[in-house]
Amino acid sequence: MWQLRYAACCTPRLPCRVPTTRGGKDSDVVNLLFVGSRDQVEDAFTAAGWRTADANSKNAFFKQFGAFLTFSNYPNMPVSRQLLSGQLQDMTWQKSFNSYGKREHLRLWSQSKTIQGEQAWLSAYTRETSAALSMKYHKFIHHIDRNLDDGINMLVRDLALTGCVESVCQLPRPNLPQTMLNSTGDEMHTDGNLTVVHLKSCAMPVMQYPRNAPLIPVRPRNRFVRYLRTQVLLYKSDVIRGNIIYGAFDLSLMTIRCLRHRHLLRMTTAMTICPCPPSRQTRSSRNSHSASGLDSQTK
Repeated sequence: MWQLRYAACCTPRLPCRVPTTRGGKDSDVVNLLFVGSRDQVEDAFTAAGWRTADANSKNAFFKQFGAFLTFSNYPNMPVSRQLLSGQLQDMTWQKSFNSYGKREHLRLWSQSKTIQGEQAWLSAYTRETSAALSMKYHKFIHHIDRNLDDGINMLVRDLALTGCVESVCQLPRPNLPQTMLNSTGDEMHTDGNLTVVHLKSCAMPVMQYPRNAPLIPVRPRNRFVRYLRTQVLLYKSDVIRGNIIYGAFDLSLMTIRCLRHRHLLRMTTAMTICPCPPSRQTRSSRNSHSASGLDSQTK
C-alpha cells in the first residue's frame, strides 16, 4: 500500500512542529497529510462548509474588533502565518461557530514529493475555544482545545460526509511527545499519529453546506434582536446570578437538598437492616399455636 510505503520512506523526516514567523517559536503540530490535487482539496473543504481566510489588513483588523465587541463571528477571519521548513502556508481553511472566539482552522503546505503521482499536502489543525486581546503580544490571540485528536476526527467526518474522501489511515509517530505547548502557552495533547486523508474528485458532492442560507438558522438576522438577546443574557448572568444574595440562596437550596437526601438514605438503610417487628396480634396468634401444640403432645 502507498500509505505504508510513504510511511517507511518519509515519515521519519517529516517535520512535527510549525514555528511562527516572529521569533521562531514552535506553535502548531503537523497532524494531517492530504493526498490529492489542489482542486480536490478546494472542492472537499468548500462542500464541507469551510472558508478561506482573508489577508491581514487594517480592514480585517477592524472587522475582528467589531466581531469581538458584538460577540459575533467573522467567517473569513485572517489566520496567522506560520512556516514549515521555511515555507509559508499555501492554503488556509477555517470554519467558525457563530462566535469570534470559536472556530476550526488549518494550514496546508504543498510538498515537493508526490505520492504515486498525486500531490501531497502537510497540514496543521487546531480548534479555537476562546479569544482575548493580549497586552503581551499586542494583538488578538485565541486559546485552543487541548485535545487535538478529537478535532481531527470531526474534520475527517465532515469531509467524509461530502463523499470527497477515498480513504483514511493513520501513521504512528512514536517519537512525537504526547503533551506540548504552543507559542502562546496553551497545552496540546495528541496520540502522535499522522492522519492521512486520500481525496478524490467530487464535482457533485453528496452533501454541501449552504453558506448564505443555512438549513438551521443559528441566530436572528435582525441586529437589534441579537443585541437585545445578548443584553438579556448578560443581565441574567451578571446581575441576577452573579451576586451574593443569589449565591446564598442557591447555597441554601443545595444544603436543604443534601440534608433531605441524607435523611432518606438513613431511613432506607435502617429499614433494610432492621425490619419492622411483628404486631401484637401476630405474636398472640403464635403463642396460641404453640400452646395448643404443647397440649396435644401432653395428651
